[in-house]
Amino acid sequence: MKHLFATFLISCLFFIGCKKDIITIPTADFSFRGDTSSFFKMATYDTCTLINNSVNSDSSYWDLGNGNISRDKNVVLTYANSGTYNIKLTVKDKDGRETSTTKKVIILDRVLKKIIIKKVYWDTIPNNIPNFNSVWPTSATADVFVKVQKFSWNDSVAPYSGLMPNSPILYQSPIIHNVPSNSDTPFEIDVPNKLIVDKKMVLDRTFAVSLMANDSNNITYSLQNSLESGCSFGIQKEDFLNNQFVVVCNLFCSVEFYCDFE
Repeated sequence: MKHLFATFLISCLFFIGCKKDIITIPTADFSFRGDTSSFFKMATYDTCTLINNSVNSDSSYWDLGNGNISRDKNVVLTYANSGTYNIKLTVKDKDGRETSTTKKVIILDRVLKKIIIKKVYWDTIPNNIPNFNSVWPTSATADVFVKVQKFSWNDSVAPYSGLMPNSPILYQSPIIHNVPSNSDTPFEIDVPNKLIVDKKMVLDRTFAVSLMANDSNNITYSLQNSLESGCSFGIQKEDFLNNQFVVVCNLFCSVEFYCDFE
């Protein structure tokens, strides 16, 4: 019996001694907003918090794949340009042992697919609307089109001119002929070529939208411009999961931009 007890005691001491020699190395791990997938999708200028789930670590080093690094435990992602980026997290313990893990983030653009002109209005009597210096066609019909420019802050935005000669044109739609001066009939314009709608430009209003009209004398007018006082302009819907991004420009007229994430 004493022999068995001695054997048991020696075994316990051996186990304890071995346990002291066990080395616990750090393990690097992180998730995207709690999503543990190996890759994640988001759009330009959106944000996503990376949650550091590493164990047995005392320090963290993030390489976000776009030239940015961070030593914070958790970081917030945002990218100005679309593409695929490798995010590498390296963690280290107090003894200098380190491990790393890498995941991908795919950054998508907002690509314009169609424009819907939901309402067109102008007053054929000059300056007939109180508090508005309306310079519009005096004819009952006109040829209408949409123009998008990258607004330069040194450019002129005279009321209802909408021409902005120093602001580069990003897009000009096909002409819709003989549109009445007061129309609620929607006009849908497909945009076959890739035009990126920059969210940052929409937010700072440098994504300048004009609804233009040519009268019978071939004089060009601006019916509405997103930079005008009183114009409601901005993001109406942003639903990444359902692939919907909509920008609206409303005052007397109404123009909507429909984009896909791709």
